[in-house]
Amino acid sequence: MAEDKNETSPSAEGEKPQETAAAAPPPAKDKEEPTKECKEDEKKVEENGEGEKPKENGEEKPTPEPKDMRAIVLNGFGGLKSVKALRKPEPTLGEGEVLIRVKAWPQAFSILVERASHVSVISTHLDELSDCKSLRNFVTSEPFPCPCIRVPFQALQQERIIGRGYSGSHDEIFSGLNFQDLMARQGAIDSPPKTPFIMGSECAGDIEQVGEGVENFKVGDRVVALPDHKAWAELVTVPATSVFALPPGMSYLDAAAITMNYTVAYILLFELAHLTPGKSLLLHSAGGGVGQAVVQLAKTVKDVTIFGVCSKSKHEALKNAGTIDHLLERGTDYSNEVRKISPEGVDIVLDCLCGEECNKGYALLKPMGKYILYGSSNVVTGETKSFFSAARSWWQVDKVSPIKLFDENKTLSGLNLRHLMYQHGSHAFVRRAVNQVYTLWSEGKIKPVVDSTWALEDVPEAMQKMHDRKNIGKIVLDPSLEPKPKPATPAKGKAKDKKAANQEEKKASSVESEEGEKKKEPELTNGTSEDKSDSDSKEKESS
Repeated sequence: MAEDKNETSPSAEGEKPQETAAAAPPPAKDKEEPTKECKEDEKKVEENGEGEKPKENGEEKPTPEPKDMRAIVLNGFGGLKSVKALRKPEPTLGEGEVLIRVKAWPQAFSILVERASHVSVISTHLDELSDCKSLRNFVTSEPFPCPCIRVPFQALQQERIIGRGYSGSHDEIFSGLNFQDLMARQGAIDSPPKTPFIMGSECAGDIEQVGEGVENFKVGDRVVALPDHKAWAELVTVPATSVFALPPGMSYLDAAAITMNYTVAYILLFELAHLTPGKSLLLHSAGGGVGQAVVQLAKTVKDVTIFGVCSKSKHEALKNAGTIDHLLERGTDYSNEVRKISPEGVDIVLDCLCGEECNKGYALLKPMGKYILYGSSNVVTGETKSFFSAARSWWQVDKVSPIKLFDENKTLSGLNLRHLMYQHGSHAFVRRAVNQVYTLWSEGKIKPVVDSTWALEDVPEAMQKMHDRKNIGKIVLDPSLEPKPKPATPAKGKAKDKKAANQEEKKASSVESEEGEKKKEPELTNGTSEDKSDSDSKEKESS
């Protein structure tokens, strides 16, 4: 007779097993089957090829820490103390945008192009040059003596090697400082962003990512961008409509110095003023970034006479440059000086000051002359926004009616590049102007004038220099630079110790003085002028 078993006997295929009277326990399993959620997570991991598989006990895998970057942040409208260098989260890429970062290199190199199938590459790191791919998007500074190797010229062409310019020493972005940034800091621009926000309206670098819908740029393209703000950071997301490809050979430093200033100058001279040979031009802030751009572009036209108004401190440097025909001192009655040289006046006035300068400039116009306002820097008189200065600048300007323009055959116009791009949407117009500027640069007809370069942390000092009108040319921010050393200040603990030591010293000196007084007292009482006088009187009585 067969022995009774706890397990059901195996049944033939397709037949149900016979049920026993007592309920049999489920068969033991070596491992529990994974839950449905774990299976789905494993499937996602296998499909994406990222991360670790979730643990079977239900523990969540750790989320990666968010990356951050250096940025210049305006915490509130006002003075220089509101501008801070902070760590901010890296931006996220949106539709129609590109993410820009400079691909800098650890050392500077120089490439000498020969009329042959090869070029000589000068380098301090020959091992880095063994792979042509490591030379991609490369820019250089002045040549310097070091070992030389030969690399196929076609390979360099494919990798877009750049033969001149500047290369930083970190992965950073070159940014330009413009007077618009000073006005934005004070909240003196139309519709400013809400604070806190990342400052800056110009930067140059490489495209690191391309957003959905962007077709005219790709990863690795060398570009310059003109965002509405947020340019002063290590990573910048910008709408592709505000990004411009750099011409071959242009360095990031040149790109940050040339794009905005020379584009404004080009539109002023050739789109609005229609500069032609033989014309005369009065230019305010002739030593600034836009001023120097106007001078260079105007000199590409024959027989143009330039009257430049600027601070007296800049006259010597501008005279040595020899590009401005007549230098006039700011704050003086320059109108009479202009009339002495050109009794009829001038054909074009370019004014970035506003206020009472508007009336002087309009009065100097010849018939058929053009007055163009492209700034209002007279509004910025101190560190913070002044409603009095703004109101004064407004009321100092005479209200010119169209009838007066009709009678006097004169033209008034204005240019605000920020509004042109971000309020009026004229990106195609601005792009054509930028391309014209880059063409003139490629032909060697213009060269950006850089006043100075500053570390990100030194932005307040750079702003102060521009505010004081001490710059000649463009001020550029270079995050690869080390900030200037700050004056040493005693630590709080040391200051407290010093203060306590001073107090102890004072106590000790006061105790010494008290003891000294006590020592002197016996000389006054015991010695005694009074006792001596009494004894003398007694002697006299006895005698």
